[in-house]
Amino acid sequence: MEQLTKTFAAILVISTLTTLFAFSQAPTNGLVAYYPFNDNAIDASGNNRDGGIVAGGYAGVIPTTDRFGVANRAYAFNGLGGHITVSNWNILAGNAPRTMMLWFKTSVSTTSSNFQSILSWGGWLSDAFSRIVIRKGGSGILGFDESNANQLFVRNQFQYYDNQWHLIAVTFDGSTLNLYLDGVSLQNKTTTLNTSSNSFNYPSNLIIGSDESNGFFTGSLDDVRIYNRALTANEVQQTYVVEAPTTSTAEIIKLGADRFIHTAGTDNTFVGLRAGGFGNSIGSTFVGKNTGINNIGSHNAFYGLNAGSLNTTGGKNTFLGKGTGEFNTAGSENVFNGFEAGKLNTTGSFNLYIGSSANGFGANAASLQRAAAVGYNARVSINDAIVLGDFQNNNVKVGIGVHDPQHRLDVKGVINMRAALNSPGLKINGRDFLGLDEQGEFIVSNFKMKYQSENQWADRVFKKGYILMPLAQLDEYIQEHGHLPGIPTASEAVDQGVSTQEITAKLLEKVEELTRYVIELKKENESLKKDYQEVLKRLPAGNK
Repeated sequence: MEQLTKTFAAILVISTLTTLFAFSQAPTNGLVAYYPFNDNAIDASGNNRDGGIVAGGYAGVIPTTDRFGVANRAYAFNGLGGHITVSNWNILAGNAPRTMMLWFKTSVSTTSSNFQSILSWGGWLSDAFSRIVIRKGGSGILGFDESNANQLFVRNQFQYYDNQWHLIAVTFDGSTLNLYLDGVSLQNKTTTLNTSSNSFNYPSNLIIGSDESNGFFTGSLDDVRIYNRALTANEVQQTYVVEAPTTSTAEIIKLGADRFIHTAGTDNTFVGLRAGGFGNSIGSTFVGKNTGINNIGSHNAFYGLNAGSLNTTGGKNTFLGKGTGEFNTAGSENVFNGFEAGKLNTTGSFNLYIGSSANGFGANAASLQRAAAVGYNARVSINDAIVLGDFQNNNVKVGIGVHDPQHRLDVKGVINMRAALNSPGLKINGRDFLGLDEQGEFIVSNFKMKYQSENQWADRVFKKGYILMPLAQLDEYIQEHGHLPGIPTASEAVDQGVSTQEITAKLLEKVEELTRYVIELKKENESLKKDYQEVLKRLPAGNK
């Protein structure tokens, strides 16, 4: 990051030096009036259109510090009647080309009167002004007004009312009207002007800080320029570059159109149209159009169109990709990487979303805490959770130790689960499957064993042709081996283990064999009883 900052600094220095050599001052060609306000309202253009200060109530116009910190090199207007008037302003009427350009500073975002006029001339009664105004009717409406048919405004998203110095310019070439703020063209329209040269049957006045309808301005003004031609977009931009108050590149670097070099904040790097907004942060890096435009949080890194564009107080976030964290306002310490990753988050913190469209999900999507979603369209809906892949995609497979997972979870290696006593270590569909008892022994529940073939089961014992080992032979086998035939010995069970499927089938086999032994013994016993009864019948009565 330090190297990146140094690189941007070098680019800025080279760009600035190139600009200064090619363009060292505001244009003078076509300049008809210029008021630098060096403790007076004298016209410095050489055309002798000097102004007179009308103080109004409560010392309405007083010298103040300019944008470079020099005392008595600008004027402050209190909005209570003070203004500057240039009498007999009889030029730039009708549809004449013109440029109105000046530096201003205000904290006024709206007005209770119809207008607060910054610069004006033309007729009030004929509704044919040429003026720069702050307009009533909403928050942050700034621009040009001649009549109801000819208006051009920017609105609240540009936040010119931050009590910082800004350059506004209005140009008209006879058919196209352009509005610039800080060197950037923000609005334009094709139109025809009809500015009156008279007011109340007298030549109209140029008024700075008001108009003939008493729309008094509150704020500070400096370097008011008026031209009889339309400055080009490049001339307006370069005027801003040359005259903008600069900040040390050790504190802030901002490249691209609409950069507010003079705003608050330190150790920041902003690159792109409106990147960083007014830069009221510390240690942030924003790259891309509208990145961090509303930011006042610190230590954020936003890269990509609209990344973090609504962030205000959120800090220590890293957003990488178009639209990442776009709706985040107060969430902090989030990492979002991928196209529109984390876009739905607003106040959630400590989240990790990686992958295109990886996001929160459901009713709590905007405020999740410590959640992670990894993969294309991966979504998580609860706090303290990690989700891999799109839960609606049944083809998603996760592999550990393999490059070609074949199942939802395909693991090569040892899996060690540490489960608390009496707590299931493994659940399937919400049912306990594997747990531990107090002695640390496994408890398996809610399961079935499935066999591949009927021959693995023991029903063959009851089929014809199955020969039971004679009991005498079975007795001899047990006496010699100490276990039933076909059953592993104790040592084999310890050394080699026992298949649950096999031992279950074997035990059933022995149960079924025992059942047959019992049935055959019963039949044999019944036969003996019958023979015994026949013998008793043949004996004399006295011998029974």
